[in-house]
Parts: sequence; structure tokens; C-alpha cells
Amino acid sequence: MNCQGITRLKPAEDFTPEDWSSIMDINLRSVFFASTEVGRHMLGRGRGSIINIASLSSFRGWPKSALYAMTKTAIVSMTETLATEWAPRGVRVNAIAPGFFMTELAQSAMDPVRRQRALDRTPMGRWGELDELVGAAIFLASPGARFVTGETLRVDGGYLAAGL
Repeated sequence: MNCQGITRLKPAEDFTPEDWSSIMDINLRSVFFASTEVGRHMLGRGRGSIINIASLSSFRGWPKSALYAMTKTAIVSMTETLATEWAPRGVRVNAIAPGFFMTELAQSAMDPVRRQRALDRTPMGRWGELDELVGAAIFLASPGARFVTGETLRVDGGYLAAGL
């Protein structure tokens, strides 16, 4: 499972080339090369399952998250592209787009107003629990998902379904 990610919250016009390099390298470059390195071995065996971690920002614009959102949107595209390329050779590639989980990254990046706004917009009215992501990953890696590839499973408490 590829689960790399950092963010910096600031207006798009304030990002620096150093921010760009750091966020792109950690969130995107590392996931691509981890996928291809592991994928090479799976392709040699003729089977395997890769799971990438995307984000809800892959599907909605969020203020002050331009670079993070670009990398996570690219993860969805990369997942679909690798899935299409590798499916005929027995390797499945999927992603999970987590909703709001109070991880170290979320705690450090989100101010209290942003946290409350996220919670208010989540129909289930709570933060996700990490075992709920584990369940999604187990499903995607299991034989029960052997006909699932190129999918991004949203584990978000209904956040994206809620619309306005």
C-alpha cells in the first residue's frame, strides 16, 4: 500500500518552488516509483494488488490545498492508468480516498474552523476510524475484489455524496 503524503496549507500564490518539489516528490514521485518497483515483481509473477491512497481533494477543490490536491488527483489518474496497463498481466491497481481521519497530518494541517467545517459536512457526523480504512484495504487486496481494478474507493462517511 502506498500511503505517502504531506501538505502545506496556504494560498496558491504563496507556494514556492521548494514547496512544489517537496510535495510532488513525497506525494507523487514516491508513489509512482514504489508502484512500478513493486509492480515489476508482481508482473513477473502474473498476479498482485497495489493500493494507493488518494484524497477527497482528488474530487473537489479545497482552498489553500493546490499542490496537495494536484498530487492526489494525479494518484487517481495513475491508479487508473496502471490498472489499465497491468490488468491483462494479472496485477490490479486500486486506490482509497479517505474522508476525515484525525491522523497526525490532519491534526497538524487543519485549524479548528476547518476541522469543524469538515465534520459538519460529513453526513455520518464523525471522524473516520483507522480500522475502517484497514477494512477497505483488506477488501481491495482480497480475492473478493479480483474483478476490481482502476477503482478509487471513497471511505468518507458520505462527504462527497452530500453535495452542498
